[in-house]
Amino acid sequence: MLDIPQHTRLDQLTPSEPDERPAVVSAGATLCYAEFEAAVNHVAEVLRAKGVERDECVGVIVPRSPELLVAIHGILRAGAAYVPFDPGGPMIRSRTIVEDSGARIIVAGAEFAEIATELGVDRIEPTMARADPVEPVASPEDLAYVIYTSGSTGRPKGVEVEHRSVANRLQWMQRRYALGADDVILQKTPVTFDVSVWELMWWAMAGASVALLEPGGERDPRKIIAAVERHRVTVMHFVPSMLGPFLDELEDQPDSTHRLTSLHTVFCSGEALTPALVERFNRVFGAIGVPRLVNLYGPTEATVDVSYFDCPSSGPVDAVPIGKPIDNTTLLVLDERGHRCPIGVPGELNIAGVGLARGYRGRDDLTAAAFALGIQSRAKATA
Repeated sequence: MLDIPQHTRLDQLTPSEPDERPAVVSAGATLCYAEFEAAVNHVAEVLRAKGVERDECVGVIVPRSPELLVAIHGILRAGAAYVPFDPGGPMIRSRTIVEDSGARIIVAGAEFAEIATELGVDRIEPTMARADPVEPVASPEDLAYVIYTSGSTGRPKGVEVEHRSVANRLQWMQRRYALGADDVILQKTPVTFDVSVWELMWWAMAGASVALLEPGGERDPRKIIAAVERHRVTVMHFVPSMLGPFLDELEDQPDSTHRLTSLHTVFCSGEALTPALVERFNRVFGAIGVPRLVNLYGPTEATVDVSYFDCPSSGPVDAVPIGKPIDNTTLLVLDERGHRCPIGVPGELNIAGVGLARGYRGRDDLTAAAFALGIQSRAKATA
């Protein structure tokens, strides 16, 4: 476990001297770091002119595009927290999120102007206009984002995550799986899911690049393969239920594997990763040298992930555990009395540390219940 400086905030993790290195790459254009920073400053400038303050929530409805990256980083630069909306989701959910988050401004393109009007919020256009540097004002304890749960079991809950929690998560990832200037992350996770957070930000702290999969492409293995090949992607993420179809496509088209030689790390999270899927991954990629496969685990309430396991690259796989805790995180399996369970005995997984969210927005009762002893989930004690 490492202690991170308490002054850490997200703007302190980005390169201090923007230059001509590629930052954001899409099918239509490439933004260098200097262009990206200038566009981010413009969004921050516009938001501040509208009176946006630290810790305030600002909505985002922008399809996957360079403008999406600029909007999110611009909101953070202004000192506010971004709140992603699903443009295809039901209006009642969007209204609930506006009311709950208190968002009075939303960054949204002209195609979503009607939605913004129905929600009764002020809309600003996501543009690539440029501005001079804007001084960051956020503190480590200010909110970075609020992502809402699915609401499948009731009213959606807004999970409030602070700068220091995101910074800790990103710094751990860079220490463990360091990116270099030549690395390219594929951004393919919808921003309403917290896995997207490291796709949206990790590359920037390392001076690497992010390639944007076309909207909806995350559901099509052929488009994913094409994007990896086109942009020379080195790092990407799958939920296991999508990794399966991705491997199906590679098995159906054996030569396709040789189009993915740039890939060196694949992360999996969001669902249980099975031993059979790990063995299949190793078998499919064996011809080109197996990329590293990493199993991550964590609830939304704990800043994306709290544990990691580097999967074996060969041989039989008996189990895929959630692994070890990331930096500044404690994982304990406790019984109903709060005592540690012996190895092999089922109990509740309790999570504590820097990565814990501030709580559920406007839901003090639920926050108290969930965060009193750390976030809990069903687990079995292991060595």
